[in-house]
Amino acid sequence: MESHSHDILSTKFDGKNYSMWEFHLQIFVQGKRLFGILDGSTTDLRPFNLAAETWKHLKKVYSQCNHAQDFELENTLSEYKQGDKDIQSYYSGLMAI
Repeated sequence: MESHSHDILSTKFDGKNYSMWEFHLQIFVQGKRLFGILDGSTTDLRPFNLAAETWKHLKKVYSQCNHAQDFELENTLSEYKQGDKDIQSYYSGLMAI
């Protein structure tokens, strides 16, 4: 994981703050593109048998310029507001994007 990953989950679950903790956890997991594992939509976590197959897939997916993804990121960043979040929560959410 990245060195900032521990900063993302600044809200620790204490048994009383489930909604806030869940919100921050979802932001973190979605930022890592792992939400399908939690909601069950990703059923096969290892679709490739060989490391070479995985490498080819990663190259195909991430080496191309993706204008739709760039637009989505810009839009998400422009709409993200601090609101009533403290600075640490705001920063953590921003880093998860």
